[in-house]
Amino acid sequence: MRVIKYFALVFISLLTIVACSVDENANQNFATENPEPEQPQDDDMTPETPQNAKYSVTFIGEWTAESHPDSFPSNDHFSSTILFTHDTTAALYEDGELASDGIEDMSEIGENADLISEMQAYIDAGQGLEFMVGNCCIDGNGTDQLLINASQDFSKLSYVAMVAPSPDWFTGVSSISLFENNQWVQSIEVDVVAYDAGTENGNTFSYNNAETSPREAIRRITEAPLGNGTTVSPRLGKLVITLQEE
Repeated sequence: MRVIKYFALVFISLLTIVACSVDENANQNFATENPEPEQPQDDDMTPETPQNAKYSVTFIGEWTAESHPDSFPSNDHFSSTILFTHDTTAALYEDGELASDGIEDMSEIGENADLISEMQAYIDAGQGLEFMVGNCCIDGNGTDQLLINASQDFSKLSYVAMVAPSPDWFTGVSSISLFENNQWVQSIEVDVVAYDAGTENGNTFSYNNAETSPREAIRRITEAPLGNGTTVSPRLGKLVITLQEE
């Protein structure tokens, strides 16, 4: 009887060892087939691109008697710097298109009320984010600096200012891209040239000329006294656009 009990205990022990071995192998197989996901290292993590950004925009005038000696006026200046951040569907002006009432008033007399209303209408329609208007006036070789906000949805920047005295000439940059390749542009420098708004006759530095009728399309100035037959040359100034650190 004792012999039977002895063999029974031995048999149970063997079964326990086999079962444990099977469980251990099963656990090893499960770990091999289902490895734990690797945790990202801090060095491998890329910070998310901010949704919003703030830019410093500096206008630097380069319009002088030395740079543009042809009929250079005695009271050379630019009107207020105007900046506007918007999406791809909005535009203050387009080369080859007719000027708005706001662009006409700004380019002829330096009056910005209608242009401000137009920018606000874009904002109200969900096509613009913000506009900024600087102080008037800026000497031909003067400077002006403004801060303006942008977002990934409103990442285009436009700029205009009147060239004065003139019939209907203005400086402008349309729809500069501030957000490219899923990143905010750190810094960019843009040449400032001149456009004819197509709303008033005249090809000299003068005011109060006859209205252009019918109104003509906006075009880049190529002829004297600002142009060389091909384009405005040299440029009238530049915009230096710099991303601000938060």
